[in-house]
Amino acid sequence: MSAPTTGPATRRPRTTSRPAPRGLPAVVRALGLAVGVAAALALVVAAFVPRLAGWEVFAVTSGSMEPGIPVGSAVAVEPTGADEVAVGDVITFHQDGTGGTTTHRVVAVDARGDGVSFTTQGDANAVPDGRAVPGGAVVGRVVADVPLAGYALDLLSTPLGAGLAAAAVAVAVLAPRRGADHGGADPTPRGAGAPRASA
Repeated sequence: MSAPTTGPATRRPRTTSRPAPRGLPAVVRALGLAVGVAAALALVVAAFVPRLAGWEVFAVTSGSMEPGIPVGSAVAVEPTGADEVAVGDVITFHQDGTGGTTTHRVVAVDARGDGVSFTTQGDANAVPDGRAVPGGAVVGRVVADVPLAGYALDLLSTPLGAGLAAAAVAVAVLAPRRGADHGGADPTPRGAGAPRASA
């Protein structure tokens, strides 16, 4: 009686482990963080870069110049002599006796022998301002405005705001480096291979 023959060994498929895909909330959080940091840095840049050109930056706290310059905007003001200001210019000037500033449009120029003064009016106001602006009170002409940057300007003037800005910069610098450090890692464990069959 002949011995039974054995057929070729059946090889089992190799199995590998795959890391579980990240959930959507993690992706949304990462995207939200990136957008938030980018927005914060953009507002900081908009609030401070004009100063490098010798301009002054002021936060807009009222709606008298809406819709062109909404509340919360930052205006960049170029120092301008009173003799260079014309009707239609938007100027920032010191308020009489208050120490604050106002940004309104020039609607009339009154040039007299003892100097020049301006009648101003907010674009959203129905009537001109009650007091003329003397030439010596003019800070300068508005050359640019950035919506929302005024909020950043006000916030950054506080210790809390300065700390948040520093944190945003740190995240922007360290996050790409952290991603690069983990980019080459292989999360897939190596399998032990298929078992061998004996003949």
